[in-house]
Amino acid sequence: MSWFHTLAIALATITLAYFAALNVVYLAFTAIAWRDLNRHLRARGHAPDDEIFSSPVTPPVSVLVPAFDEELTIVESVRSLLALRYPLHEVIVVNDGSSDATLERLQRDFDLVAQWIDAFHAEIGAAQVRTGRDIAERRLPTGNIFLWEQVDAAVAMAGFVGPTPHGVRANLVYTPPPSRGRGYASNLVAALSQHLLDSGKQFCFLYTDLANPTSNKIYRAIGYEPLGQNVHIMFDGAAGSH
Repeated sequence: MSWFHTLAIALATITLAYFAALNVVYLAFTAIAWRDLNRHLRARGHAPDDEIFSSPVTPPVSVLVPAFDEELTIVESVRSLLALRYPLHEVIVVNDGSSDATLERLQRDFDLVAQWIDAFHAEIGAAQVRTGRDIAERRLPTGNIFLWEQVDAAVAMAGFVGPTPHGVRANLVYTPPPSRGRGYASNLVAALSQHLLDSGKQFCFLYTDLANPTSNKIYRAIGYEPLGQNVHIMFDGAAGSH
């Protein structure tokens, strides 16, 4: 056997051993990956619902609510459905020939929110980019506007917006003039704040007018503490245009 033939056999043996070892390594990696994949799939089967509810790819749904003579409960039912823990959903009420004031009660209560939002912004002198109806239609489905009711009539409003990882801001605190001075807004803000804390937030915050001693006293009594001051400056772009 020539030296060339011997060298060729040696190179072939080394190459075969190399590829055999490489395939063994690949097989080991595949086995490890398969084990980890099975472990991940088993864990996914027990993943918390919050992951599904917070996913941007969760499809939106429409909730159909047939209503027949449900004047006394329809508003509470719709509010409960609007507050469902789901990323994007709408509630469609089908008035199935009601002979009572089911439809009128819905129209009154949900139009009321839009009217109160407009009145709130007008009272505090804030510029309103959107109308009260636009804000109500955008926020009511998210379940972050609440009404305080007294003898089946709404008497105060409050909401929350701007959640942070640890806190959330209460806003839209409004009581119509005929219902003021009776503690409705105080009770609502206190209940809303506790609801937000119970939901997992560590603190609530809000803005208030320093020139309004009534609201400041109420918020202090509830447990809010002053942390700082800010100035809201609005620029009228149209005034400087030519």
